Amino acid sequence: MRIEKLRFCNINSLRGTWSLDLEDPALLDSGLFLITGPTGSGKSTLLDAICLALYGQTPRLAKISQSSNEVMTRHTGSCFSEVVYSTDKGRYRVRWAQIRAYKKAGRKLQPPECEFEDYATPGKAETRVSTVRSLVEETTGMNFEQFTRSMLLAQGQFAKFLQASSGDRTTILEQITGTEIYSRISKSTFERAKAENERYTTLKSRLEGIQILTDEERKERQAQLEETKRELWGIEKELLEKGRLLSWMTTRENLETSLARARQELARAGETDRQCARERDLLALDAKAATLDAPLFAVSKNEASVRRLAKDLATQEERLPDLEKKALEASEQVSVLKCTADRAEEAFNMASPTLARVRELDAKLATVREQQKQREKEREEIRARGTGLGKRKGALQKKKEACLATLASVADELEKTARDASLAGDLRAIDQRLDALKAQAKTLSDEQKALSRLGTDYLDLGMIHFIDSPKEFDQVMNGPFFQYVQQLRREGRIRHIGMSTHNPHVAKTAALCGEIEMLTVSGSNRSIRPRPAR
Repeated sequence: MRIEKLRFCNINSLRGTWSLDLEDPALLDSGLFLITGPTGSGKSTLLDAICLALYGQTPRLAKISQSSNEVMTRHTGSCFSEVVYSTDKGRYRVRWAQIRAYKKAGRKLQPPECEFEDYATPGKAETRVSTVRSLVEETTGMNFEQFTRSMLLAQGQFAKFLQASSGDRTTILEQITGTEIYSRISKSTFERAKAENERYTTLKSRLEGIQILTDEERKERQAQLEETKRELWGIEKELLEKGRLLSWMTTRENLETSLARARQELARAGETDRQCARERDLLALDAKAATLDAPLFAVSKNEASVRRLAKDLATQEERLPDLEKKALEASEQVSVLKCTADRAEEAFNMASPTLARVRELDAKLATVREQQKQREKEREEIRARGTGLGKRKGALQKKKEACLATLASVADELEKTARDASLAGDLRAIDQRLDALKAQAKTLSDEQKALSRLGTDYLDLGMIHFIDSPKEFDQVMNGPFFQYVQQLRREGRIRHIGMSTHNPHVAKTAALCGEIEMLTVSGSNRSIRPRPAR
């Protein structure tokens, strides 16, 4: 046996697909080569791959199955091993493979698959596992145990070869050296000699039990044999004649039986015919009567109709006087009803305009009632909304009065401090505060009007406009105006606070302060939404 090619994928530590061509001239010409490498580099994996392809198992591991596979590289979903080998019987390719479900790592192992192909008959591959194993053992002449003791000695297995019995070592060495044919010839020669000796002994025993006749005895026996043959021929001729006679008698008996049975059947048929003669006569009469059924039925039907009409005619003649009297009374009633109908038609014609007017007024009245119901519903909604707005208006009025009081106090303070020359430099700040309070009061009034006009009690976005200097930003953010805005947001009347400016530094400060939720920077056409305050 000679291994020619080896190809495998994801076996032990060798991840991916690997191939080894032992028919390469560099290996073929040398005749002897060595597999070297550090521990864990995959030297034994090459030997495992060869055993796996041939026998579906390795010397180091148990048999690979659907429940256990320790040779598949970790974190892979498939593995295979394929070997091309040749023997004195031919050249073959054998393959073993196993995958996980969907070829994904960690999924359930699927049953191993095998394939055996004889290059003498290409295209006809055997895939049944048991058949593939039998074909491998037949073509190699070795099972797995013999292969791993002779062709491939795994690590630590050479000691087993040395410790094997003389019979096992002889068998293995004969397979290695190819001298097993001489053992088979020796066994065949020994068995044939033994059989020939037994046959000779049997023939000799039979020969000793045979008594040789004399010439006279042989002639006498020959004459007896001839006489017996003549007697046998006569007996056979007589037997043949009696057989023909027996066959003829059997046939005659069968025919006589059939004839008697036919005569019985004929007698029964005649009796049945005589019994059915009267029934045939009745059937003939019935058939003739059936032809008269239709005319007779028509006559009967006509007679019934005539009797019914005669009865109806008599009844009508009896009722005729009463009907004439009722007809006269009905004529008089028709005259009376005609006069009444004429008077009713005249009254209806006179009342038609009035009825049309009444119908028109009814339609208008229904429309008015529907409109009245709709207005009552709207009035209730307005009343409910007005109650809420009234409460909000009262609160706004109180805040307006508070702002006006603050404005008055600021004005008084301004008048008291106007004479102080040392505070002249702060006049502009006081004016700005006064303007802010006025704006707050105006904003309060505008808000009250807007809420009343929109029929709502909150705004989604309240904007603080035109804050263009850091000083103005500080005054607004640290002043009562922004406190009032924060109060409105806490009360839910303003959901979000926004600011507009022309100054990028102010915009940055506002974005970082955490209180402004919407920024409009004029001149850049941008709207910035800062992150909400944490």
